[in-house]
Amino acid sequence: FGVAWTKFPLADTLGAGQYRLAARIQVDKHHTFSVHKKVRVMRYRIPDFQIQISANRRYAKPWIPLQVQVSARYLFGKPVKGAPLRLKVRHLWLHQKSGRLTTPGSRSGVVHNVAGRTDAQGLFRTQVRLPRLKMRAQAGQDVLILQARVTAPGGGVQTASLRLPVSRTDLK
Repeated sequence: FGVAWTKFPLADTLGAGQYRLAARIQVDKHHTFSVHKKVRVMRYRIPDFQIQISANRRYAKPWIPLQVQVSARYLFGKPVKGAPLRLKVRHLWLHQKSGRLTTPGSRSGVVHNVAGRTDAQGLFRTQVRLPRLKMRAQAGQDVLILQARVTAPGGGVQTASLRLPVSRTDLK
């Protein structure tokens, strides 16, 4: 078990597209280890603007509304006015053994989904009322993921997410 690295110079005129990288290591005379990875090469486009999601608390309680704000600003500081956005809130469980987030049961986990536009200050505010959640017995296993997608008037798209623990009791 270990880590290996190397430098691999790319051509200046490398075309955009999907590539397959392969690495082989000769372990001994009779054994070779190989690994493959598909990568996508595309032109990097500097984002026109950035977005942030914030909430009035650093955790969510099932019966108390959560005040959420999405802020969109151009990189030179001005607000992104009138930009359409979508805010999706998902309730997920943290799987103890794998550490992965999973949806409760067979649902998608979406508990709130709203569309809107940023105001003259580049802000969108909404109140998220959580439905009755099927929560895990142990504290710290329930998570809300807030995902925002904003489209600027020029067509650029940015996404951001915020992860909040869900608790029946106050967190310190």
